[in-house]
Amino acid sequence: MISRPDIQLKTIPHGYQGTLATVEHVIALIKGGAKDFHVRQTAIAILRRRDVRPKDYLGEIKALFEWVQRHVRYTRDPCRVEVLHSPRRMLAVRAGDCDDMSILLGAMLEAVGHAVRLVLTGSNPLAPDTFTHIYIEVFCRGRWVALDATMPYPMGWAPRTPVRKVIPLNGHADRGVGEAARLYRTFARFDPCRIVRVRHRRVMPRVVVQLGELMGVIYRSDKWNQGQPRTFIHFMDDPPRLVSNAAGTQLYIVGGRYRVTARGIEG
Repeated sequence: MISRPDIQLKTIPHGYQGTLATVEHVIALIKGGAKDFHVRQTAIAILRRRDVRPKDYLGEIKALFEWVQRHVRYTRDPCRVEVLHSPRRMLAVRAGDCDDMSILLGAMLEAVGHAVRLVLTGSNPLAPDTFTHIYIEVFCRGRWVALDATMPYPMGWAPRTPVRKVIPLNGHADRGVGEAARLYRTFARFDPCRIVRVRHRRVMPRVVVQLGELMGVIYRSDKWNQGQPRTFIHFMDDPPRLVSNAAGTQLYIVGGRYRVTARGIEG
């Protein structure tokens, strides 16, 4: 007798918010599957059949990755419907698209002690919030290794796309973006027209050179009047330090007391 699957129907928001909602559900399915005894036992059985030696962690990753590649058929979702299978269900149907394969492989790897994270990719550099593919990366020997089970390539291969976003499983990467957007609305009194993501080095270098105190700030902004920028001057009551990196190519503001509020910069 075939047991009926537990099916839940939900409405996905349009655009980027829909992507975030889907990713949250993918993360929950991976975490839940990693704690599923059946998923763990299946992963262990695969390792035993492949005769992977204990503590051969790279061998464990390779065995599980290749099993998903060979035994799960890539099958697209129904038209205009996003289907997400639990790892246990994927072991039964053995068919699904990129998010389903990521869920199954991620859950099995986490079930035997390997940390994974999600990678979203897109093909349009002019649409940095539009994603069309997902795969996982696993942490091994001090680095993250790409695992895209939808493609017939070995572990370590990753698609070269102009848009790429990494999302850890232990916390959503975009919570800070939402908080930043709210602060922008408070400060400017209108929504940000775009969100730009750039790769950068650590926010503060370990060694900096103190140049002096930042007594005030002169800045130009269209806050309160979108499209009509004005110049604002704010003097610091408790001035922070103005420092630079050792190369003298980047300035930083350290310390002081100030806040960004609906009135502007205060403090």
